[in-house]
Amino acid sequence: MTSVIKYGCFYVFLGVSLLAFFLYVYPRYEYDQKASDISIGFEQAYTGDISGFFTVTPIQNTGLKGERVVFVYDFSVVPEATMDAVLKGRAGEKVIFFEKPYATLKPEMLASLLDQYDINVGFLELNPVSDFMRRALLARSLKGREETFRVHTIKPAEVTNLRLTYEMILRRWLRAREERSIDFFWVQPLPSSLGVSYDEYGVTLLGLFHTSDTLAPVVVSMSLFFKILLVIGSFGLIFFYSPIIAIACAVFLSIYGVFNGFADTMLYLAGLTGTFGITGVFREMRKLEFNASLKYTAIIIFGLFLGVTVNALSYSYESVNGLLLPHGVKLLTFYLPMLVLIREFLYYGIKGLRSRLHWSDFALVIGLVLVILYSLLRSGNAAFVSNFERQLRDSLEMLLGVRPRFRELIGIPALWLYFRDKHRSFGRYAFIIPVLGVIGLCSIVNAFQHVHTPITIIFLRELLGIVIGTAIGMLIGVLLPNIIEEGEST
Repeated sequence: MTSVIKYGCFYVFLGVSLLAFFLYVYPRYEYDQKASDISIGFEQAYTGDISGFFTVTPIQNTGLKGERVVFVYDFSVVPEATMDAVLKGRAGEKVIFFEKPYATLKPEMLASLLDQYDINVGFLELNPVSDFMRRALLARSLKGREETFRVHTIKPAEVTNLRLTYEMILRRWLRAREERSIDFFWVQPLPSSLGVSYDEYGVTLLGLFHTSDTLAPVVVSMSLFFKILLVIGSFGLIFFYSPIIAIACAVFLSIYGVFNGFADTMLYLAGLTGTFGITGVFREMRKLEFNASLKYTAIIIFGLFLGVTVNALSYSYESVNGLLLPHGVKLLTFYLPMLVLIREFLYYGIKGLRSRLHWSDFALVIGLVLVILYSLLRSGNAAFVSNFERQLRDSLEMLLGVRPRFRELIGIPALWLYFRDKHRSFGRYAFIIPVLGVIGLCSIVNAFQHVHTPITIIFLRELLGIVIGTAIGMLIGVLLPNIIEEGEST
């Protein structure tokens, strides 16, 4: 009876995920198309033609005003005592807040002033002010929140500190446009050391993008009934993994929702659904006795459908515009891999390491620790990215158009080898292959947690990673016959 209920819940989720695929993906694509145009603003030092574009100027500059002016409120420049008067003087205008806020300023206080003076705020990502402004904008009225436009800029100091080349700078603008639903580009002059004039820089950027002469964010909408179906399907999938965990999640989310609102609670449910859903299906798929290639294909397809459901659960104006961030990213990244590591190590690793330790064992342990630490730094909503990785990203994007995720380029080949039962050929290190494999599988689902990224970019990136990863896995299986024979003989 319990088994019937469990699999019944799984089929409920399958039905809901199919609905999500057919009823959510295309409307989401339409939204992404409407929100795809970029507005561009230049500072007053730019001497080129700016008709159809915006002027970006400090908020204390009293000589400019109007629809095509965006003001910058720099907390490091404007005295705290004048904040009320300065904002009052820019009532109804567009304002970007910049740099670390005043130590005594509360987000709720700023939100009240913004609503009082009807200020349209430009939310600047990846800046010391970003976390503070998230809290302030979430404290605003619904009207004020929905007038928020998302801003990207590259500071001159950033170019110097990160040692960015001109080509890398242009790639950063392109990546921001393609991956992060940006509404407005604030173009600051480059450091003189690059040897590129502000005017030349501006002309190059204008040639890269289809620009808009208006700055009006697109409103996000979704049927409440459809959202309820997604919630039912999600709990069905968690119940399929573990009834106890499903009950615990229901209690936790009920309490969390009272204090944090519906949209943020859905982000938590999305993270929990992705984590326990992929874990439960992997567990069951591993038990099934049928064609290995079909099992591999089935779990990859399921990962994509689960990802779409996670994306639909997460979809709201606040999440698309970065005011709310995904929850459960690290849990999804590490929960299943850790379970597989423990199981596979107990099954293979202990047997293999009973023999005398070799220097390669210590090298492997050190390598694994470094990979785990780097993965911890790279997961989450504010990830560290090395300069080498930036250059590698740029190279892959220039070569392929869309950059596949590194975790999938490593994990998907391992997943292929695992389902083809070729991981045994790696002897005492066989336990590592399924761990890498599920890291790639979890990465597919995790990609859809990035709800601010256009849905077509997510699909292109994942399909590219799956195809290349599968081809690499097949190639490894063909090119290592000696290892396979040695493994089969032991």
